[in-house]
Amino acid sequence: MTKFWVLLFALSSLASAQIPRSKHVWLITQENHSYESVIGNAGMPYYNSLATKYALAAQYDSEQHSSVPALMWLVAGQPVTSNNNTTACFNTNNVVRQVLAKPLTWKSYPVDLPYAGFLGLSNLNYVRRHNPLIDFTDACTAVQKLNSVPFGQLALDMAANNAPNYIYITPNLDEDTHDGTLAAADVWLSKHLPTILARPEFKPGGDGLLFIVWDEGNLTGDNRCSTTVTSGCGGRIATLVIGPQVKPQYKSTVHYSHKNLLRTVCDAMAFASCPGAGATGQPMADFFNTVKAIAPLDNAKVASPVHVQATTSNSSPVTAMQIYVDNLLRYQGKSNQVNTSLAMSLGPRYIVAPSWDKAGEIHKTGVHVTVQAQAVTIRSPMPDARCHRDFSCPGGRYRRRGQPGANDADLCRRHFDVQGRWQRTEYNPATDARKALHRCRCHRSVGCSNQEQVHRKCGHTVVRERTRFVLTNGSSS
Repeated sequence: MTKFWVLLFALSSLASAQIPRSKHVWLITQENHSYESVIGNAGMPYYNSLATKYALAAQYDSEQHSSVPALMWLVAGQPVTSNNNTTACFNTNNVVRQVLAKPLTWKSYPVDLPYAGFLGLSNLNYVRRHNPLIDFTDACTAVQKLNSVPFGQLALDMAANNAPNYIYITPNLDEDTHDGTLAAADVWLSKHLPTILARPEFKPGGDGLLFIVWDEGNLTGDNRCSTTVTSGCGGRIATLVIGPQVKPQYKSTVHYSHKNLLRTVCDAMAFASCPGAGATGQPMADFFNTVKAIAPLDNAKVASPVHVQATTSNSSPVTAMQIYVDNLLRYQGKSNQVNTSLAMSLGPRYIVAPSWDKAGEIHKTGVHVTVQAQAVTIRSPMPDARCHRDFSCPGGRYRRRGQPGANDADLCRRHFDVQGRWQRTEYNPATDARKALHRCRCHRSVGCSNQEQVHRKCGHTVVRERTRFVLTNGSSS
């Protein structure tokens, strides 16, 4: 087997913040109370115990007041409509569209919903305006609307091990503090959350991710957008982030809002696109202990032995890291990083890197790769890295083909489209590529117009890999 490493050096590059992947994301919404009304409130002992045990977003503001538009920010990244009595189905990018595209599954579980697929405005203490997922063309079809089900169905789904990947829970008006008291909401949470948090995805090493979020702050007197902007938005609210990959006993002072929570969900579930303002919002990355896979990249084509490199960032000291390949332990060490090469047979493989820390927490990440006989691997720059335009490369500074000093016979040909910002490398994997290239080019009968055609007509295999990065005139990031 032959393997070629491509190393394209940048002056500096930093991969974007990583959110642990999850196929078990839960949202529970509450209503109309500001941060100061909740945190430290003796009438909400359970909520405050969760804030102490898990993670609290202490500088989190809602984008705006009013139920429908405020909640739409959580699932569509924009207000969509200001009509709290809408029964329309909007053709707007949203969480349901992205979940179905994966394809994954979703359900909303409103309390007091009379039956699955109910699209009316209200029933008992249920109101449609608190159930935003059904307001999109993706969710209000004859089939998909049946994923909006009465809350009692959740216990049945969990018992049958049939809980969906994305779960949206809305208590009724008395239990979400809209009409009822904070104490009543606290009792409701204390009754139902322990069963959820006992599920496998919320045990050490699991991928469960639960947000408890308020649509907006107090309806009177709190229009804050941030600590410095005191009017024009929906007020400061107390958002909780819970899960085995979340830093325990953590209090974030980073400013966030609903679009950041949406972006975190998008990254966790690896959506193809993030709706609305979620596309440009920063994920809530500081909340997570993470294991970062440096090599190989997810869905990469690699050759054996496979270079495996990962690091971990934990709130507690790391005691061990391991590497599993297709659920078989292949490597273990006692530091917060791993850098090794492992022999792997041809075909698709799943590589998982877990870490253990002194707090007893387990964190992990996984990548899918395809092992083949020959492969080109780009180590740097990482995908979506920002690199200074004047980076160096083996053999001297890059020159376009045809420019003075350019070497057509160089083993790595680099093509840069500065507008499209795509980079491609092509390699001839012959043992003596330079000589083979020379012999082919001198063979008049080949009649090839470029190197790739020369290689192919000479019977060589051309192996490619590519990555996307951004060239900048300033410093790298």
